[in-house]
Amino acid sequence: MTVFVHNSPRARLPVVLALAALGVGACLADPAAPPVAAPVTAPHANEVDRLYSKLLEAATPAARRELTTAQRDWRAGPACAGPCLSTRTEQQLKQLHALAARVSAANPSLPDASAAWLEGRWRVGAIVGPPGFVMPRRVPELPRPGSEFSTRAGERCTGPQACGDFGLEPQLLGGDASRADLARLLGVPADSPLYVVYQDGSATYSLVPSPRGTLLAVAEACSPGGDPCGYVWQEWTGTAADAVLVRPPAR
Repeated sequence: MTVFVHNSPRARLPVVLALAALGVGACLADPAAPPVAAPVTAPHANEVDRLYSKLLEAATPAARRELTTAQRDWRAGPACAGPCLSTRTEQQLKQLHALAARVSAANPSLPDASAAWLEGRWRVGAIVGPPGFVMPRRVPELPRPGSEFSTRAGERCTGPQACGDFGLEPQLLGGDASRADLARLLGVPADSPLYVVYQDGSATYSLVPSPRGTLLAVAEACSPGGDPCGYVWQEWTGTAADAVLVRPPAR
């Protein structure tokens, strides 16, 4: 798992974390599968089991295999107790919360088990578009320019009691022909990662890491008259060193 610090003024600072793979809790029923060790006793173990069961129900066959393999890998990790076990469980919960935030009635299927999420506090920049594009009065999909919000695995919070699901589905910017011009508009490499944002159950916009160490939130919008339509974006800047994008490992 690689973490990029996004409040750097010039570049991303990769930090490799040895995070535990997915897998505490309910085991996928498979008569041919080898037995799995007894459940780990740790704080929040019930929450781990609940989230894991939810993900198994939503997972496609390919994602189920990923989850099951990761579960066994996690259980095969180093045995520990006390603070060590609590830390492992906390990391497990972050990954499960991040994946669960992508699943809802509007998006009931989980096609992969690649967990990504934001942490820390972020400041939202102005919405801009291509040269000559007449900007609409507002773009409801994107956060309000000038606002700030905090994030943690699977959530975005605009206030102490104002949090909602915030899931990130990892993709590649160049993986969709309809986004061929987007890399050029954003000034990022064509092979940049892109994260589809699932906010309260629906895919609303995407996030693309920029070479400046910030995040670019991208949506589609139309000029006030309804035509033309195109991409618009805003820059998110971390307000402290803990503002990071935690990314799945490269495959």
